[in-house]
Amino acid sequence: MICPFAPDRGETSSRSAPTASPTSTKPTETSTRPAAPPTPPPSDPGDKTGILIVDDNTGAKDGEKSEAAIYLTVLTQAGYSPELWVTGDSGIPDVAELARYAWVIWSDAGYESSGIDGDALRVISAHMTSGGHVTISSRMPFFGVGAQTPSPVRDVVVVDGVPELTAGLPKDPILLNEESPPLSPFDSAPEPSTGARMAMDRGPASGSPGAPILMVFSDENYVEPKGALLMLFGLSVGWLPNDVAAQLIENMAEFMLKG
Repeated sequence: MICPFAPDRGETSSRSAPTASPTSTKPTETSTRPAAPPTPPPSDPGDKTGILIVDDNTGAKDGEKSEAAIYLTVLTQAGYSPELWVTGDSGIPDVAELARYAWVIWSDAGYESSGIDGDALRVISAHMTSGGHVTISSRMPFFGVGAQTPSPVRDVVVVDGVPELTAGLPKDPILLNEESPPLSPFDSAPEPSTGARMAMDRGPASGSPGAPILMVFSDENYVEPKGALLMLFGLSVGWLPNDVAAQLIENMAEFMLKG
């Protein structure tokens, strides 16, 4: 399953970003996390405003850095007014909460235990089914993951599938601040009906070079499109050079908020 945000398909198939500070929230035991409630009726899309950053730190270890802090700081400095939701404090936000926002950023890529669990997956999927715009920044985002063996990422390269996302970024391979842990590559040939477009690939020094690392899916080819957008970023923005991270996040905001 790559992008299940609609039940029926059509036939057609230099600036600087601050270093993130360690999370101050002690992780909550998984068994005590409240379950998300049943999906409510979707809100009027015209009611959606603002940006919600979900710091999914429930499984974070003491002292691990929050990637969500980078998104929060860069967007605030760029003139936006994002709100922060910390799952270690408040559990998983429900669909009604997500529906209040024009763009939801679900971030856990800074944590070793990074990965979208079942509760989060159900809420995110339901939000996209009603036309939500979601960015998942995770080492294991579930959506779009291919079958290749996990391997480290050392560099990334810009590709031309979504030029709005890569405006102002270097054309040469972009070296990460440090080699990533082994990460599962994204599927290089996703189902055409998902409208998948690639904005960044793994660079030549990485494992599985050429595999996507930044992708965007839409429901435009579905029978009843709702305007849903799903952006997947398969590594932490904190691993990019500060100026690249800041430019990329600003590009993400313009792209995800325009529709």
